[in-house]
Amino acid sequence: MHFYLQIIVFVLVALPGCGKYGPPVPPEALTPQSVQQLEFSAQMEGVTFTWRSPEQDRRGEELMSLDGYTIYRAAIDDFDSYIEDPFEASQELAFIPDSHIMVREDLRKEARLKGLATRKVKVSSDLKSFRYVDTDLTPGLEYVYMIVPMNQDGEEGEVSQYIRVLFRGDSSEVRMIDQSTLVGEL
Repeated sequence: MHFYLQIIVFVLVALPGCGKYGPPVPPEALTPQSVQQLEFSAQMEGVTFTWRSPEQDRRGEELMSLDGYTIYRAAIDDFDSYIEDPFEASQELAFIPDSHIMVREDLRKEARLKGLATRKVKVSSDLKSFRYVDTDLTPGLEYVYMIVPMNQDGEEGEVSQYIRVLFRGDSSEVRMIDQSTLVGEL
């Protein structure tokens, strides 16, 4: 009887732990959502972009990995090739690092050591704001830009907006193209 009691206790202790972990999640689901509050303007010296860090991954959960942003640009002379594969048609202009998640995790570690709540820990807004200026433009050419968030595993995040620019200095035509209308716009 003692043996059966041990089995019952084992099952009662072990069963609640079953299923603690959900099904495996594909790496792309953990990549960042697209950049937030994307703004742009053109001036004589080039095109300026500003944005804020995404806060969530593609699942809508708190973002746990973000390395930075790759800025891509394509000179648009062949619409069809761009539509087929925007990454293939584009060149990488720059990589802008983002350290706000690492800073957030360090602050949470400090809060844990002090016995404080970690969910309320926030990083400075400055660490989540970014700016990039492209000055290597030819007047009269049309360009399309993508700002792609990247996680630490090198996985590309979501791109939901593209910036289309017919560069003419201060009188440039600049507009945002939503992912859902990309094919219809170009």
